[in-house]
Amino acid sequence: MKSAKTLRRVLLAGAASLVLAACSDTDISSPGGVAPPPPPPPPPPPPAAADFDLVPATFDDSHPNVSIVEVTTAAGTTIRIAQIEGTVTEDLTLDANAAYTLSGTVFVGADTGAANGGDPAVLTVPAGTTFYSAGDEAGLVVSRGSDIEAVGTRAAPIVFTSLNEFDRQNGRATATGNERGEWGGVIVNGFAPINTCADATIPGGSAGCEKEGEASSGFFGGDQPTDDSGTLQYIRIEFGGIVFNGDNEANGLALQGVGSGTDVDFIHIHNNLDDAIEFFGGTVSANYIVATGTSDDAVDWTDGWTGSMQFVAVKAGEGLRDDAYGIEGDNQRPNETAPVSEPVISNFTFVGNEEMVAGIRLRRGTGGKYLNGIVTGYPTGIDIDDDQTLANLTGSAVGGVSPVVDLDIISHLFNNTAEIADDGDTIGVADIAAAFVNVQTGSSLTNENFVPGPANTAAVPVAPAPAGETRLVEEPTYIGAFAPTDTVDDNWAAGWIKEGTLFPADTTPASCPASPNIAQAGAIGDKIVCNVLGRITEDVTLGDGDDILYRLSGTVRVGRDVGGDGADPQGDPTVLTIEPGVTLFGDGDEDGLVITRGSRIIADGEANAPIVFTAGGVVRGEVAAADLPTLRGQWGGLIVNGRAPINSCSDATVTPGSAECEKEGEANSGLFGGATADDNSGIIRYVQVNYGGIVFNGDNEANGIALQGVGNGTTVEYVQIHNNLDDGLEFFGGTADAKYVVVTGQSDDAIDWTDGWSGRLQFAIVEGGTGLRDDAYGFEGDNQRPNDALPRSNPSISNFTIIGNGEWVAGARLRRGTAGDYLNGIIVGSPAGLDIDDQETFDNFSNGDTGAGDEQLVISSHLLDNTVEIVDDGDPFTVADIAANLTDVETDTANSLSGFSFYGIAPGVVPGLNEANVTVTALPNDGFFTPVTFIGAVEDVDDNWYLGWTIDSSGNLTTAN
Repeated sequence: MKSAKTLRRVLLAGAASLVLAACSDTDISSPGGVAPPPPPPPPPPPPAAADFDLVPATFDDSHPNVSIVEVTTAAGTTIRIAQIEGTVTEDLTLDANAAYTLSGTVFVGADTGAANGGDPAVLTVPAGTTFYSAGDEAGLVVSRGSDIEAVGTRAAPIVFTSLNEFDRQNGRATATGNERGEWGGVIVNGFAPINTCADATIPGGSAGCEKEGEASSGFFGGDQPTDDSGTLQYIRIEFGGIVFNGDNEANGLALQGVGSGTDVDFIHIHNNLDDAIEFFGGTVSANYIVATGTSDDAVDWTDGWTGSMQFVAVKAGEGLRDDAYGIEGDNQRPNETAPVSEPVISNFTFVGNEEMVAGIRLRRGTGGKYLNGIVTGYPTGIDIDDDQTLANLTGSAVGGVSPVVDLDIISHLFNNTAEIADDGDTIGVADIAAAFVNVQTGSSLTNENFVPGPANTAAVPVAPAPAGETRLVEEPTYIGAFAPTDTVDDNWAAGWIKEGTLFPADTTPASCPASPNIAQAGAIGDKIVCNVLGRITEDVTLGDGDDILYRLSGTVRVGRDVGGDGADPQGDPTVLTIEPGVTLFGDGDEDGLVITRGSRIIADGEANAPIVFTAGGVVRGEVAAADLPTLRGQWGGLIVNGRAPINSCSDATVTPGSAECEKEGEANSGLFGGATADDNSGIIRYVQVNYGGIVFNGDNEANGIALQGVGNGTTVEYVQIHNNLDDGLEFFGGTADAKYVVVTGQSDDAIDWTDGWSGRLQFAIVEGGTGLRDDAYGFEGDNQRPNDALPRSNPSISNFTIIGNGEWVAGARLRRGTAGDYLNGIIVGSPAGLDIDDQETFDNFSNGDTGAGDEQLVISSHLLDNTVEIVDDGDPFTVADIAANLTDVETDTANSLSGFSFYGIAPGVVPGLNEANVTVTALPNDGFFTPVTFIGAVEDVDDNWYLGWTIDSSGNLTTAN
């Protein structure tokens, strides 16, 4: 669809044409001459640029319910944003790189109930997507029969918030803390049983039992307890909730007749004007739920809900609009209406205040099992209303009403002004208390900061899951929402809920680590910058990636070289630890990081919090998005020197592979090499190295990551090198292994080796970029000059996918005597697939591994789909000679790759039928290789090891297919 701005330009151009036509002078002004026409009016000024553009240039607005608009906030901020409106009847997948607004009530699908016919649809919302919406009508409704697949992550939750919050986030409005009701909310309708029917003649729980939802959200209810409405995980819903009248209100998240096939986990509802989360019948379960600042009830249910909740944290708000409770649990009127509400709720912590009424209110005949709870800070801990509810609790008749289901209150800790409400019920407080099991009242053991957990597990016995109960996510081992060992920074709610809403906000100003090599140097945005410089000789940790950026100022060296034998008295081994989520950047040729022999780097990131090495211009937002795909050479790179064997020695008189065999590394990075095959230089895991690579001259270049004489005691896995000016990942001798490697957009070779590398590599994706500086290959494997230098390069590489383009030379080039096993590979898209150079390399095909220096060259189980599959470049051996030495290599089969592409110019990485038909070579059972039944780096569409922690050509974090 055309964007709103484009449409306005068309209309303005049309209006200008009409003005010109109207002003044309066709009359004779005076005898004998024609007066010149008046000058045309000036063209209208171009539309002013939006204050904020939240839509990428590559955004696809072709879906009929999606457009690009400009909206103006209450503070006068103009935002260019993607808009969704109407009823979505074609499946829609959103773009995490864009922000969205909901225009009015957006329905996903049209109700497929029997009376409606319906039109189902699936809305897919990737991790990190944000919605900014405004107004009473703005909300999202998933109709019966349709699905929402909204799967965020801890590092990239999906956020539904208000347009006003955008102003507050950008300093254009001031927050009071009580903002609520700024837009609607999220509603999901399903076909699971309910007990209140629009047609009172229909029995509850039957297929015909349905009713109209809150906020005019359509019908819900049916007879399908396992109904599946999709997935909601790692989601924040903020500042919503509209109150139309006392019987029609928009909750933060309303689950209306939703079935147990729906997954609802890790949800935070903050500052909702009505209830935070409400269950209208159904069987759905919800786990890891946080409700903060709600102006009415935090957790509410009615209409016969029979699902479960485990791990629920509630912190009451202030300035409330109504009588508010932590839980308000109903069945229905009449109170015994079936199916009866009977949820199982375990492990909850409710922290109230004096504005609230009670922590828990159970009424109108609800049953259920309430286990392992902490309720503190309320005027009243628990209030049980109505004879039917009381009968369910005591298990005997109350006020002439007999129990219909069980109501159990087991293993709780209450610390409130009054623990049990005395409001004139048929039975008194003592009778209610007598029905409780293992409930401790008036305790001082509660902790209003939620974590660390209160020391109460010894005081209050834990209630186990009910017999046969499978809905709880785990067997309870403590009471409350958080474990006694949890901390503010390490618990299930940390890192994705809105900061400062549940746990006390950390008001300690960020500061640089205490080290003579680190000093604060200004700030970028809301993060301070810590300059790291010089030679680090004291162990140091770089952490707090939420508040600190680290600049590599010049070449930063970790430790002093301990020598090839580890005994140099001048050596100073040092450990540099980099915590998950930390970003380091450089600004010039000299900026880089070198780990010296004997020292270690512990860069152990996480899938949802990778460690990022990048360019300063990118961090500061100085690089236009259009320039990112070819941005390279902005800083140096990461170099690790080790003491494993190499075959090229600075002193030609020493024996290669000995402790004395060492040489100077690339980019003047110091000496490497030795005789310790299992040397340990640390951990490099879940790490990105982006936009680096400096070319000093033809023999001195900085790779993205250079492993120089690194030993196999080092861990290298889940690593991406992106847009490097020289090679991506290069092994200079050594025995280092690597697993799960992605190299994208490099300007020279993707993975390179020399100097006798004999490590292992499994699962590697290589996708070439454009605008290259040199002859580029996916693999360029060397031994050394002379080509038969020992110890010979002899790596074992399996399961790789090399995706080239017309700017490359070949997918894989093996030369200068390298040997090795190259198994289960895919090479596609290059002018040439395989290039074997030098007689010594070819001779390795037939060496047979009979002794030192006779390592064999094995190429087995490949699919090659390139312009030319095997290069004929005038070697003494021919293409036919090479082909005769290949095993199970398909050279006349087109690739059928699909799925994710980092650069969007290649077929993708997910194999299809043609790849599946290639014979697979079995791998050694050596503790490193993962057994496989497929070729290439990716098994199938569900194999997503390469997504979520890597970036694409636009610099955006990748998301799952």
